[in-house]
Amino acid sequence: MSTDETDKNEKSNTSIHQQHLDSLNLFLTRVNIADLITNFNRPGYVFRINFLAGLARGLGLTVGTGIILAVTVYILGQFVSLPIIGEYIADLLEYINLSLNSRIPHP
Repeated sequence: MSTDETDKNEKSNTSIHQQHLDSLNLFLTRVNIADLITNFNRPGYVFRINFLAGLARGLGLTVGTGIILAVTVYILGQFVSLPIIGEYIADLLEYINLSLNSRIPHP
């Protein structure tokens, strides 16, 4: 191929890519405008959705943290029988249990 044909192909490819980018830009602009209109016309809906999303995130973080801590304490509990590391882990587990018992009131 000659350099003229290569230049024409590159220009046509650039033109096609530019058209795709322009159409993508137009689409994203329309979607953003639609979201803004929804936010202004239905503030109660937006508040409710955001509130439920916040509740779900908070609940997920709480449950996830509890699971991770429970698994970590269980795994550390398996190492208590080791001679050197076991003493430190036993102290750590005792500290965790004392901390949990002091925070949770017993009936």
